[in-house]
Amino acid sequence: MDVTLNPANSDPRINGTPLAAAGTQAVTEATATSRPAVGQLATDQATLSDRARTLSRARAEFDRTASAQSDRVSQLRTQVQNGTYLVDDDALARALMPVVK
Repeated sequence: MDVTLNPANSDPRINGTPLAAAGTQAVTEATATSRPAVGQLATDQATLSDRARTLSRARAEFDRTASAQSDRVSQLRTQVQNGTYLVDDDALARALMPVVK
């Protein structure tokens, strides 16, 4: 069965016929004819484009990195609130030297 939804004009279709014109009989017939035969498995397939796979990997990496950064921020926040955060004076001075010059 071929069901098409077009959000731009909200004109759903079944096998090319507008849903409103198809009626329940057409829906029942389309559903009945689209089922696999007894003993036969359905073979739906979906493939992703290279771009979609790249975006998926980038999203996973972003989520992993964001989680690690969130953990570090939470750790630092706790240290500052408890008064246990220690500033490395030498590292701070080295970082400020290019700005001061």
